[in-house]
Amino acid sequence: MTKTSVLVTVPLDNWDLFESPMKRFCDSWRRFPPESDLELVAICCQSDPTEVLSEMFKGLPVRFVRDDSNAGKDVGFHQRFAQRQDSEFIWCMNSRMYFHRAGWGKAMEQARCQNPDIKLFGLSASRDVRLHIRSAGYALCIYDLLEWEEEIISEETAQRFELGLLDFFKDREKRSGLVYWEGVFCEPDWFLPQNIFRDGTQENMLVWDRHSDIYSESDSEYRAQLSWIGNSTRTIGANPRKPRYPK
Repeated sequence: MTKTSVLVTVPLDNWDLFESPMKRFCDSWRRFPPESDLELVAICCQSDPTEVLSEMFKGLPVRFVRDDSNAGKDVGFHQRFAQRQDSEFIWCMNSRMYFHRAGWGKAMEQARCQNPDIKLFGLSASRDVRLHIRSAGYALCIYDLLEWEEEIISEETAQRFELGLLDFFKDREKRSGLVYWEGVFCEPDWFLPQNIFRDGTQENMLVWDRHSDIYSESDSEYRAQLSWIGNSTRTIGANPRKPRYPK
């Protein structure tokens, strides 16, 4: 099995906003190590790594890569990295993700090793808009990603990628699965486990992010609305108000 690279985007072009989330990412990697031999690729937006950034990632198995495009949100950076073809299998993360339990990397690698028929892995899914694997944590071979022909250069093309990637794999008869702490689940069982994204404590998720934080920090009424939007089967006739994300 080829070595896995974990990609994380580093918005040096908007550092005032993202310095704190990036520090949390690095600190949580140290506090909750992956327990597997992973390469960390920090994709630096429109800049070489600064001294502050190098110190922040000190001691982690990191390789810095510069990307001057800054187009297509996080998934645009993932697509352009795949075009470099210097890693074969990638776990794609964003700048606001962080770890809460040691062994997350081991769980990812075991999922891949024990399920060779699965070609697209995710850490969470949602039915918001349509059923899709969330771009906050997904994994695939770069050669499958390179088959996505549309260049991801805008918010619109990034959304088409996130909402369309699952069907893209289905059309090619390639299986997809979600990786939780309790194991790997394939359709139609993605939402059966408890404490997944926008459900209960969310502790079944390997990695948390901004939207899992929004859920956990909200009151019970708002959590119920978020859970209905993302996870429910949406019974015909039920149409609660779709909430706005709090500022």
